[in-house]
Amino acid sequence: MRQSRRVMPAEAATPRAGCRVLFACEHLEIGGFGTHTLCFGRALQRRGYEVGALVAEPFGALYRDFRENLDHLELLRRGLETRTGYLRRTVRCLRELRPDVLINNGNPFVQAALPFLPAEMVRLSVVHSITPREVTIGLANPGWVDAVIAVSENVRSALTPQNITGVPLAMIPVALDLPRTKRHQLEVAVPLRIIFVGRLWPEKNIPGLVEILARLHELGIEFSMTIVGDGPELPSARALVESSPFSRQVRFLGARPPAEVHALLDQNDFLL
Repeated sequence: MRQSRRVMPAEAATPRAGCRVLFACEHLEIGGFGTHTLCFGRALQRRGYEVGALVAEPFGALYRDFRENLDHLELLRRGLETRTGYLRRTVRCLRELRPDVLINNGNPFVQAALPFLPAEMVRLSVVHSITPREVTIGLANPGWVDAVIAVSENVRSALTPQNITGVPLAMIPVALDLPRTKRHQLEVAVPLRIIFVGRLWPEKNIPGLVEILARLHELGIEFSMTIVGDGPELPSARALVESSPFSRQVRFLGARPPAEVHALLDQNDFLL
Protein backbone atom coordinates (compact mmCIF):
# COMPACT_ATOMS: atom_id res chain seq x y z
CA MET A 1 0.00 0.00 0.00
CA ARG A 2 1.49 3.34 -1.03
CA GLN A 3 2.03 5.74 1.85
CA SER A 4 1.32 9.44 1.60
CA ARG A 5 3.83 11.92 2.98
CA ARG A 6 3.44 12.57 6.68
CA VAL A 7 2.05 16.04 7.48
CA MET A 8 3.50 17.49 10.68
CA PRO A 9 1.57 19.87 12.94
CA ALA A 10 3.00 23.38 12.85
CA GLU A 11 4.27 23.29 16.45
CA ALA A 12 6.20 20.05 15.79
CA ALA A 13 7.58 21.14 12.41
CA THR A 14 9.13 24.27 13.90
CA PRO A 15 11.92 23.34 16.35
CA ARG A 16 11.99 25.43 19.50
CA ALA A 17 14.99 26.72 21.42
CA GLY A 18 16.04 24.17 24.03
CA CYS A 19 14.87 21.17 22.02
CA ARG A 20 17.06 18.13 21.41
CA VAL A 21 18.68 17.75 17.99
CA LEU A 22 20.42 14.54 16.95
CA PHE A 23 22.68 14.30 13.90
CA ALA A 24 23.30 10.85 12.39
CA CYS A 25 26.28 9.95 10.22
CA GLU A 26 28.24 6.82 9.36
CA HIS A 27 31.73 7.72 10.54
CA LEU A 28 34.01 10.30 12.12
CA GLU A 29 36.33 10.81 9.17
CA ILE A 30 37.14 14.29 7.91
CA GLY A 31 34.65 15.26 5.22
CA GLY A 32 31.32 16.88 4.46
CA PHE A 33 29.27 14.82 6.92
CA GLY A 34 31.52 15.67 9.86
CA THR A 35 31.88 19.33 8.88
CA HIS A 36 28.11 19.66 8.50
CA THR A 37 27.46 18.10 11.90
CA LEU A 38 30.06 20.12 13.79
CA CYS A 39 29.38 23.52 12.21
CA PHE A 40 25.59 23.20 12.12
CA GLY A 41 25.63 21.69 15.61
CA ARG A 42 27.67 24.52 17.12
CA ALA A 43 25.37 27.07 15.49
CA LEU A 44 22.35 25.37 17.06
CA GLN A 45 24.05 25.21 20.44
CA ARG A 46 24.60 28.97 20.34
CA ARG A 47 20.84 29.29 19.97
CA GLY A 48 20.10 27.14 23.01
CA TYR A 49 19.64 23.72 21.41
CA GLU A 50 20.95 20.47 22.90
CA VAL A 51 22.94 18.78 20.14
CA GLY A 52 24.16 15.21 19.91
CA ALA A 53 25.38 12.78 17.28
CA LEU A 54 24.74 9.13 16.53
CA VAL A 55 27.70 7.60 14.67
CA ALA A 56 28.02 4.07 13.32
CA GLU A 57 31.82 3.89 13.14
CA PRO A 58 33.78 5.39 16.05
CA PHE A 59 37.17 5.54 14.36
CA GLY A 60 38.29 8.70 12.60
CA ALA A 61 40.19 11.96 12.97
CA LEU A 62 37.10 13.86 14.18
CA TYR A 63 36.47 11.74 17.28
CA ARG A 64 37.88 14.36 19.66
CA ASP A 65 36.08 17.22 17.84
CA PHE A 66 32.74 15.44 18.21
CA ARG A 67 33.42 14.68 21.88
CA GLU A 68 34.52 18.20 22.74
CA ASN A 69 32.05 20.22 20.67
CA LEU A 70 28.74 18.37 20.98
CA ASP A 71 26.65 17.72 24.06
CA HIS A 72 26.83 13.96 23.62
CA LEU A 73 28.13 11.34 21.18
CA GLU A 74 26.44 7.95 20.77
CA LEU A 75 28.30 5.11 19.05
CA LEU A 76 26.32 2.32 17.38
CA ARG A 77 28.64 -0.15 15.68
CA ARG A 78 27.23 -2.95 13.55
CA GLY A 79 30.04 -5.46 13.74
CA LEU A 80 28.94 -8.90 12.52
CA GLU A 81 25.25 -8.23 13.12
CA THR A 82 22.73 -8.99 10.36
CA ARG A 83 21.10 -6.08 8.54
CA THR A 84 17.75 -6.82 10.17
CA GLY A 85 19.24 -7.13 13.64
CA TYR A 86 21.21 -3.91 13.27
CA LEU A 87 18.16 -2.05 11.95
CA ARG A 88 16.14 -3.16 14.97
CA ARG A 89 18.90 -1.99 17.30
CA THR A 90 19.07 1.35 15.45
CA VAL A 91 15.33 1.81 15.97
CA ARG A 92 15.64 0.98 19.68
CA CYS A 93 18.53 3.41 20.10
CA LEU A 94 16.66 6.26 18.39
CA ARG A 95 13.54 5.57 20.43
CA GLU A 96 15.56 5.69 23.64
CA LEU A 97 17.37 8.90 22.66
CA ARG A 98 14.04 10.37 21.52
CA PRO A 99 15.33 13.60 19.91
CA ASP A 100 12.89 16.30 18.91
CA VAL A 101 14.69 16.64 15.58
CA LEU A 102 16.65 13.94 13.74
CA ILE A 103 19.04 15.07 10.98
CA ASN A 104 20.39 12.16 8.95
CA ASN A 105 23.60 12.54 6.96
CA GLY A 106 23.60 9.56 4.61
CA ASN A 107 23.24 6.73 7.16
CA PRO A 108 21.12 4.09 5.36
CA PHE A 109 20.03 2.32 8.56
CA VAL A 110 18.83 5.54 10.17
CA GLN A 111 16.89 6.35 6.98
CA ALA A 112 15.38 2.85 7.05
CA ALA A 113 14.37 3.34 10.70
CA LEU A 114 12.24 6.46 10.06
CA PRO A 115 8.83 4.70 9.79
CA PHE A 116 9.32 3.11 13.23
CA LEU A 117 10.04 6.31 15.18
CA PRO A 118 7.62 8.42 17.26
CA ALA A 119 5.30 10.44 15.03
CA GLU A 120 6.13 13.76 16.71
CA MET A 121 9.84 13.49 15.85
CA VAL A 122 10.88 15.87 13.04
CA ARG A 123 12.98 13.96 10.48
CA LEU A 124 15.34 15.72 8.06
CA SER A 125 17.54 14.07 5.46
CA VAL A 126 20.70 15.83 4.20
CA VAL A 127 22.18 15.07 0.77
CA HIS A 128 25.77 16.19 0.28
CA SER A 129 26.54 15.12 -3.29
CA ILE A 130 24.98 13.97 -6.54
CA THR A 131 26.34 10.42 -6.27
CA PRO A 132 23.56 7.84 -6.82
CA ARG A 133 24.06 6.29 -3.36
CA GLU A 134 23.61 9.54 -1.46
CA VAL A 135 20.63 10.63 -3.55
CA THR A 136 18.96 7.24 -3.08
CA ILE A 137 19.48 7.26 0.69
CA GLY A 138 18.36 10.88 1.03
CA LEU A 139 15.05 10.25 -0.78
CA ALA A 140 14.35 6.84 0.76
CA ASN A 141 11.20 6.38 2.90
CA PRO A 142 9.70 9.65 1.55
CA GLY A 143 6.48 9.12 3.47
CA TRP A 144 8.40 9.57 6.69
CA VAL A 145 10.70 12.48 5.80
CA ASP A 146 9.61 16.02 6.65
CA ALA A 147 12.17 17.64 4.35
CA VAL A 148 15.28 16.82 2.34
CA ILE A 149 18.11 19.32 2.60
CA ALA A 150 20.57 19.81 -0.26
CA VAL A 151 23.90 21.43 0.51
CA SER A 152 24.08 23.24 -2.84
CA GLU A 153 21.94 24.24 -5.80
CA ASN A 154 23.74 21.58 -7.84
CA VAL A 155 22.60 18.88 -5.41
CA ARG A 156 19.03 20.25 -5.30
CA SER A 157 18.92 20.19 -9.11
CA ALA A 158 19.96 16.52 -9.05
CA LEU A 159 17.31 15.69 -6.44
CA THR A 160 14.39 17.47 -8.09
CA PRO A 161 13.72 15.07 -11.02
CA GLN A 162 13.98 12.05 -8.70
CA ASN A 163 11.70 13.50 -6.04
CA ILE A 164 8.59 11.89 -7.52
CA THR A 165 6.71 11.83 -4.18
CA GLY A 166 7.05 15.58 -3.67
CA VAL A 167 9.01 15.65 -0.41
CA PRO A 168 9.80 19.31 0.44
CA LEU A 169 13.31 20.20 -0.76
CA ALA A 170 15.41 22.92 0.86
CA MET A 171 18.87 24.23 0.04
CA ILE A 172 21.16 25.13 2.95
CA PRO A 173 24.79 25.64 1.84
CA VAL A 174 27.19 23.31 3.60
CA ALA A 175 28.71 25.29 6.42
CA LEU A 176 32.30 26.23 7.11
CA ASP A 177 32.91 27.80 10.48
CA LEU A 178 34.37 31.04 9.13
CA PRO A 179 36.59 33.31 11.23
CA ARG A 180 34.54 35.51 13.53
CA THR A 181 36.69 38.60 12.93
CA LYS A 182 35.42 40.80 10.11
CA ARG A 183 38.23 42.11 7.96
CA HIS A 184 37.34 45.00 5.68
CA GLN A 185 39.87 45.42 2.88
CA LEU A 186 40.00 48.65 0.93
CA GLU A 187 42.47 47.13 -1.51
CA VAL A 188 43.11 43.55 -2.60
CA ALA A 189 46.38 42.21 -1.26
CA VAL A 190 48.91 40.86 -3.73
CA PRO A 191 49.48 38.02 -4.18
CA LEU A 192 45.86 36.93 -3.87
CA ARG A 193 45.60 34.34 -1.12
CA ILE A 194 43.08 31.73 -2.27
CA ILE A 195 41.93 28.57 -0.49
CA PHE A 196 39.79 25.58 -1.48
CA VAL A 197 38.29 23.29 1.20
CA GLY A 198 36.48 20.10 0.25
CA ARG A 199 36.62 16.47 -0.76
CA LEU A 200 38.61 15.92 -3.94
CA TRP A 201 35.90 13.99 -5.76
CA PRO A 202 34.91 14.22 -9.46
CA GLU A 203 31.79 16.23 -8.52
CA LYS A 204 34.01 19.04 -7.19
CA ASN A 205 35.38 19.78 -10.69
CA ILE A 206 39.03 20.14 -9.67
CA PRO A 207 40.10 20.62 -13.33
CA GLY A 208 37.83 23.69 -13.36
CA LEU A 209 39.66 25.03 -10.32
CA VAL A 210 42.99 24.58 -12.10
CA GLU A 211 41.57 26.39 -15.16
CA ILE A 212 40.76 29.39 -12.95
CA LEU A 213 44.34 29.44 -11.69
CA ALA A 214 45.61 29.19 -15.28
CA ARG A 215 43.51 32.22 -16.23
CA LEU A 216 44.90 34.24 -13.30
CA HIS A 217 48.40 33.28 -14.45
CA GLU A 218 47.66 34.34 -18.03
CA LEU A 219 46.42 37.73 -16.79
CA GLY A 220 49.58 38.23 -14.79
CA ILE A 221 47.75 38.27 -11.45
CA GLU A 222 49.94 36.97 -8.65
CA PHE A 223 48.32 34.41 -6.36
CA SER A 224 48.94 31.63 -3.87
CA MET A 225 46.55 28.67 -3.80
CA THR A 226 45.99 26.33 -0.83
CA ILE A 227 44.02 23.14 -1.46
CA VAL A 228 42.68 21.45 1.67
CA GLY A 229 41.09 18.03 1.24
CA ASP A 230 41.66 14.47 0.14
CA GLY A 231 40.00 12.03 -2.21
CA PRO A 232 40.37 10.04 -5.44
CA GLU A 233 41.02 13.19 -7.51
CA LEU A 234 44.14 14.13 -5.53
CA PRO A 235 46.69 12.35 -7.80
CA SER A 236 45.23 13.82 -11.00
CA ALA A 237 44.97 17.27 -9.40
CA ARG A 238 48.63 17.12 -8.39
CA ALA A 239 49.57 16.04 -11.91
CA LEU A 240 47.64 18.94 -13.46
CA VAL A 241 49.29 21.47 -11.17
CA GLU A 242 52.80 20.00 -11.51
CA SER A 243 52.59 20.27 -15.30
CA SER A 244 51.55 23.95 -15.10
CA PRO A 245 53.77 27.03 -15.05
CA PHE A 246 52.32 28.05 -11.66
CA SER A 247 53.02 24.80 -9.78
CA ARG A 248 55.14 26.58 -7.13
CA GLN A 249 52.17 28.79 -6.22
CA VAL A 250 49.95 25.87 -5.22
CA ARG A 251 50.19 23.69 -2.13
CA PHE A 252 48.20 20.56 -1.25
CA LEU A 253 47.64 20.04 2.47
CA GLY A 254 45.39 17.00 2.38
CA ALA A 255 42.57 16.56 4.90
CA ARG A 256 42.82 18.74 8.00
CA PRO A 257 40.75 18.85 11.23
CA PRO A 258 38.20 21.66 11.66
CA ALA A 259 40.33 23.73 14.05
CA GLU A 260 43.19 23.84 11.55
CA VAL A 261 40.82 24.61 8.67
CA HIS A 262 39.46 27.54 10.69
CA ALA A 263 42.99 28.91 11.15
CA LEU A 264 43.78 28.43 7.45
CA LEU A 265 40.64 30.30 6.43
CA ASP A 266 41.75 33.22 8.57
CA GLN A 267 45.08 33.29 6.71
CA ASN A 268 43.49 33.60 3.27
CA ASP A 269 41.41 36.19 1.45
CA PHE A 270 39.21 34.17 -0.91
CA LEU A 271 37.39 30.86 -0.40
CA LEU A 272 37.02 29.29 -3.83
